[in-house]
Amino acid sequence: MKAKDVMIKSPPTLSPDNKIKDAIDTYINHQVNCIPILNDDNYPIGILTNTRVFESLKSNSTIQTPIRKVMETNIETINESTSVKKLYNYPIGRLLILNQQGQFSGIVTKINLIKTVHEKLGEKEGELSALLESMSNGVISIDSKGLITICSQKLKEKLGVKGQVIGKGIDELFPELNLKEIINQNGFITEKREINNNRFIINKSVVRKEQTPIGAVAVFQCISRIENLVNELKIVKELNSELEAVIDLSYDGIIVTDKEKVLRVNQGFERITGVKSKELIGKQISDLELITPQLELVEKIHERKEPITVMQEINGDNKVYITGKPVLDDERKVTKIIFNLRDMTELNNLKEVVEETKSLNRRYHSELEELRSKQLDFDNIIAESTKMKEVLQRVRRVSTVEATVLITGKSGVGKGMITKLIHKLSDRANKPFIEVNCGAIPANLLESELFGYESGSFTNAKEGGKVGLFEAANNGTLFLDEIGELPLELQVKLLKALEEEKIYPIGSTEPVHVDVRILAATNQNLWNMTEQGEFRRDLFYRLNVLPIEIPPLCQRKEDIAPLIYHFLNNFNQKYNTNKQISEGAWDVLLSYTWSGNIRELKNTIERLVIMVEGDSILSKHLSGILHNEDKQKEQSDLEINRIIPLKEAKQRVEKDLLKLALNGDASTREAAKYLGVHHSTIVRKAQKFGITLNN
Repeated sequence: MKAKDVMIKSPPTLSPDNKIKDAIDTYINHQVNCIPILNDDNYPIGILTNTRVFESLKSNSTIQTPIRKVMETNIETINESTSVKKLYNYPIGRLLILNQQGQFSGIVTKINLIKTVHEKLGEKEGELSALLESMSNGVISIDSKGLITICSQKLKEKLGVKGQVIGKGIDELFPELNLKEIINQNGFITEKREINNNRFIINKSVVRKEQTPIGAVAVFQCISRIENLVNELKIVKELNSELEAVIDLSYDGIIVTDKEKVLRVNQGFERITGVKSKELIGKQISDLELITPQLELVEKIHERKEPITVMQEINGDNKVYITGKPVLDDERKVTKIIFNLRDMTELNNLKEVVEETKSLNRRYHSELEELRSKQLDFDNIIAESTKMKEVLQRVRRVSTVEATVLITGKSGVGKGMITKLIHKLSDRANKPFIEVNCGAIPANLLESELFGYESGSFTNAKEGGKVGLFEAANNGTLFLDEIGELPLELQVKLLKALEEEKIYPIGSTEPVHVDVRILAATNQNLWNMTEQGEFRRDLFYRLNVLPIEIPPLCQRKEDIAPLIYHFLNNFNQKYNTNKQISEGAWDVLLSYTWSGNIRELKNTIERLVIMVEGDSILSKHLSGILHNEDKQKEQSDLEINRIIPLKEAKQRVEKDLLKLALNGDASTREAAKYLGVHHSTIVRKAQKFGITLNN
């Protein structure tokens, strides 16, 4: 069997001019942990591992750093016709394969060569058993049927599993691991996961025997409690191939010695110490100052015949825990020593990163909950009447598309609630929802609020400019309430923004592209306004793509009783009362016209809960409230005795109604309620007609 028979063919590669960002994308897209680096002649000049990237980013590198500055150039290449047996002599974990033309054709890893382990397991069984007992990693393995064949006790404790698990299905106990899928994928995956309040780095790999997948193994590196070492690992003779995989997958450094010489070194040891394995294999233990400063540790292990752990600094400031585990023969003589090195400096840094990420997640969660608390509870929408159910059915349909929706209806019918429901049911539900009342903002400020402005574009403009509401709602929904109050000069700019999907901030000649869904609402008859020249017809057509008219409360009598119950319960809870409505009061409430719609009904119930003494709301309590409002409407009847131009008549009617609404000591908000408009409209109209407002 040749190298080309076991190599990974055509793996993803990069050039030395690619950036670290390209490497990260490749790791994610192809699920690999190393990438060969090729020159223009398709010849390998280096290799880049994910560990190398992680270390470079912790230093001064960025994701834009060229790969040539961080790649490993100390690589080994072999011809694809090389015998597999010769591959075992190479000390490094990855070999780059060249074809007969001397060009890159594949890569061989230690996992490709696992099948040879069984030939030597007879003499290494005791060595591997002691090795796994000294490791801090948790191990679980399965056979080809997905049945658990080995599971370390420490891993069971970390995962919160009790009782016997050997022979049980992996999907039954740990469905989130997806370990069985590794066998089908025939691959290798590294992932980070939180299980039972412990965070792990999990390396999952297929186990092969003579190139045939016979199971899978997962190695858990616990990073939540570094000081806890993983306890004994149970080993079965039929699973000796998995034990060799554990050695290569271990994140800790491992070195195996006999009484005099170094026998084996893994990649983790090279990473922690910076010393290549080929520089250590066969060397005398007395020469290994990294492990035995004065041979004291080795001497103590031979003397005590038990594991010993010490702390040592390597390469200046890297703190490393070194645990020596003796392998004893039948006469309790030390035949080998297995050393496990854990880099505490790197793991402590990783712990800090994890804690910082947790803190950031908590802050984002808190902000998200705050935003959610501000959203309307859409379960409060009452729809018992046929007309309102038809409205909600139409809402469900329009929420699935991106077209503009125009919501019409009298003041107080719930237009704002419907717009928020459309947004919540749409694909933009997790994107911004921005609401602007076109009648509440003075005309001279509305343009800057909608479109933003550049620094210095006008007097008192903020330094640095301001982002407009269109841009703030990008990728989300913009709700234009009281769209009928939008000045004509702004209607042109709004139409252009809707047609071209871009805006021009005040003082800027550069367009800002926006992706915004528009929802508009009004209590006015926009078509009549277009007939009178007060609203642009082209803008009306652009907004009126999907019209929804919300019927007034007088046309959906079935909703009145459920709404009363709803508001009564809410205000009883809010004011800690237990008010009940008498039968006579029910008759009055159900027969009343409710010209102010839901807003009037809600305010009436709140007033009754607060003002009525005792727990019973009687019909006599309603006479003053409901009768006075009917009387005010009766007094506002107008008399027409001559023909005048329609525009003049409209202005006179507006002026007379405004004076009547502000008669006595009524505030602007009370007048706005009587006339069914926003209080800012009252202020603007009063200024127009020269009417003095009450303090």
